[in-house]
Amino acid sequence: MLQHLPIGNFKELEEAEFMNLKLQLKKEMIKDNTDTGYILEVDLKYPKELHLKHTDYPLAVESLEVPREWVSPYTEELIQRKGGKYLSVKK
Repeated sequence: MLQHLPIGNFKELEEAEFMNLKLQLKKEMIKDNTDTGYILEVDLKYPKELHLKHTDYPLAVESLEVPREWVSPYTEELIQRKGGKYLSVKK
């Protein structure tokens, strides 16, 4: 599957446009190969019993800054062995 990344012309939808999009999504009217793409912010219900099944490939990845105390001992060892340093950056 190959899809183009969005590069510009972003805009927030007006209420009427959003309601129309919502209707189109419900009726599965939006094709995969359309020239217009959408970025949606959604609230997910993710059953706890599925968490362990998806540890290698999380279904809802979030962008966050990893604090130093979350870094594993193995990662700390790699940082020191390679002569690097910890940088707190958003991933």
